[in-house]
Amino acid sequence: MLLLCLGNPGETLAALEVVITSAESTDAGIQLAWTVDSAVTVSTIALEKSVGEPFVPVGTTVSLILLVVVSLIFFSLSRKTSKTAYVGLILFGIVTLAYAAEVIPLSPSDRDYTDAAVQTGQTYYYRMNVNNGTYISSQVSVVYGAATPTSTPTVAATPTPTPGQPVGDEVLVPAGEFQMGCDDAQNGQWSCDSDEFPVHAVLLDAFYIDAYEVTVAQYKTCVTAGSCAAANTVGTCIYNASGKEQHPINCVDYNQATAYCAWAGKRLPTEAEWEKAARGTDQRWFPWGNTDPDCTYANASYCVDATLPVGSYPKGVSPYGANDMAGNVWEWVSDWYGSGYYAQSPYQNPTGPASGSYRVNRGGGWDSDVARYVRAANRLNGTPSDQDDSLGFRCGRSAP
Repeated sequence: MLLLCLGNPGETLAALEVVITSAESTDAGIQLAWTVDSAVTVSTIALEKSVGEPFVPVGTTVSLILLVVVSLIFFSLSRKTSKTAYVGLILFGIVTLAYAAEVIPLSPSDRDYTDAAVQTGQTYYYRMNVNNGTYISSQVSVVYGAATPTSTPTVAATPTPTPGQPVGDEVLVPAGEFQMGCDDAQNGQWSCDSDEFPVHAVLLDAFYIDAYEVTVAQYKTCVTAGSCAAANTVGTCIYNASGKEQHPINCVDYNQATAYCAWAGKRLPTEAEWEKAARGTDQRWFPWGNTDPDCTYANASYCVDATLPVGSYPKGVSPYGANDMAGNVWEWVSDWYGSGYYAQSPYQNPTGPASGSYRVNRGGGWDSDVARYVRAANRLNGTPSDQDDSLGFRCGRSAP
């Protein structure tokens, strides 16, 4: 369970400069990620942790310090060492220690941390301290004990879903309009491809999309159930590779991807759904924003020359909480490919051309050697029978 707090009265908060973007209970501990405004030069950064109690407001801390100073002066002047005095000092020490926070120093470049020193059912409070208190984030609290999603896909019950918050292995993308495609005037140094024109408004109903690409372990479950055909195993295909069960499945064609999603009670997302889940509504270039990609944001440009376990790049998560929307593997979507489709795309819930020879791939892969291929607006196409070693998929479904 995650509770985001706005901070206490009197605290020095600079929410625009340093923000804890996620804090969740996982099998490895409590996993946190944060951002620091690009204009801030970080000399020191630390994670402050409090167990069971929120952080004390700065005003309260100052009051406690003044109280102890005054008390010490009083005892010094009175030269008394009565039992009452000792008891008073001990009680004050207990109160002070009750609010003491553990400070975990980090590298100035760190933007994520997994706290393994946690106990089930305990509440932990965290906040970020940058440049020795110049910037202090609002605190978040996490009750440790929520397990990570299992490898067997399920359709989660969602009576009160919240946009951007994980629901099982999915995230909810709310209904609404976004700008789809590319506009050279708003695309910085990254030139648009001709099939990304024109940028156009699209209105989508609410939908769910998998928070992670489908893994080898998940796909094998479908094969064992007799609903999916085994993936290709030639060359660098990883279906039978030892130790890669949590990597995204690769070397599956369009029909295999469609069969898996149907078995899981879902479907492939449309191209429009995929793009909105990847970039949100602010026309950002990449899932994480407009910062140029590197190997801390996504597995692309031959960062490791292979796939990596899904969710390895929390710094590159999309606005709605979807991981690996850039890099790792390209992803099948449901649409037929049409280079000029955007010029005639319907405004509401487009599903692509009625027919074609190629299906759309999105997101870029580990072997995408030009950064612009992992832009959220970038489009690729392949024949439905393609089984490439940098091609996989994730599923989606319409919200009830």
